[in-house]
Amino acid sequence: MSAKAHPQLVFPLRAATRDAAWYGTEPPDERRPPKFHVVAKDSAPACGQRGMILNDDTTFATWELAAVPRARRCQRPGCREHWPTDAHHD
Repeated sequence: MSAKAHPQLVFPLRAATRDAAWYGTEPPDERRPPKFHVVAKDSAPACGQRGMILNDDTTFATWELAAVPRARRCQRPGCREHWPTDAHHD
């Protein structure tokens, strides 16, 4: 489900995974590690994909962008352009 990239980001930029409950399976399919997305101001992925990242009480785990392994980074427009190009944590 492609969606328009999100225009408002949270600074400093952080990354987080979507809640597995949004993947549409019951119980959630967690066989593959989730992708990390750049966090937008309304707690949604910056790429516009469905699914909340943050809880209402903002008790969530976020990562510095450079700390996210390249293989786990969302590559959709909106997230892709914000990942560092010189990451050393692959």
